[in-house]
Amino acid sequence: RTELSTDDAAMLTFKISGNGDMKTIQAPAMKADENADYYPPEVLEDNEEERSGEFVGYKTYVVDMTPKKAGHLEVKIPDFVYFDPNQNKYKTISVEPIPLVISQGNEKPTDRETPLTDVVIEVPFYVKYKSFLMAGAGVVILGFIGLIALRKKGKQPADTVEEEKKVGTPIIKQAENIHIEDAPIDQGSSSKRQIEEAHQLLNEGDVKGSMRLLNNMLSSKLIEWLGIPLSQYNVGLVSEKLSESNSDIDQNELIVKVLKDLEASSYIGLPTGVKAEELMVDVEAIIKDIEKKIRE
Repeated sequence: RTELSTDDAAMLTFKISGNGDMKTIQAPAMKADENADYYPPEVLEDNEEERSGEFVGYKTYVVDMTPKKAGHLEVKIPDFVYFDPNQNKYKTISVEPIPLVISQGNEKPTDRETPLTDVVIEVPFYVKYKSFLMAGAGVVILGFIGLIALRKKGKQPADTVEEEKKVGTPIIKQAENIHIEDAPIDQGSSSKRQIEEAHQLLNEGDVKGSMRLLNNMLSSKLIEWLGIPLSQYNVGLVSEKLSESNSDIDQNELIVKVLKDLEASSYIGLPTGVKAEELMVDVEAIIKDIEKKIRE
């Protein structure tokens, strides 16, 4: 769905992976305009793992967006610029704007935020590089931007927050086409590392951050296992796909419940009667089971 109200917000999720120097990747920079505010990007994941004798890193950023007024809104994604050493020149990937229809809401700005139906739109990932890129042996594989609707947060827009600008020289070997498939790297040790990070966030008191990481992990696994197109992903479709599978009914019901609890916990806090530690145990067990099914 591509409709929101002025009471709602949207969460843009950016993923990028590759075997170049991921530290040089800059966070996506969305510019506020008269129709919407974009908030400073937050790092959801920043991991590295070894595959076939080389290290592969991946990052996930999230950017919250809030529409300012009713009408038609186009979310403009900046160009992705990279250096192609095979042709010894720079190339640009341009993405069509994401169209949204915004209706006038009724909530007061101070009302408590509440989860809304998921909205997911598949478009390539944007990352801005330094004007000079080094040709080398790295490979960057672009991921996706997920657009998830939620209630407005009491944040300060990015255009009013002073941020340190970082530049880098990521090494890229190939990125030939505008359509670039995302490489599945969240397997085994990678999942274990992310679970450990979720534990650490929880121990530090960042419950929402921990739950958002778990939600991202589980959603990625379900998309891969059930073959759900990113543009159609939502809890309802997950439930439908699970009912069509040969999986245990009780397990399917647990997965749907855990997804709903994670979604709520990511934005408004843990639902009544839900404990973060128990939710984490459930997620870990579900992901382990899904990875086993994927390998089979």
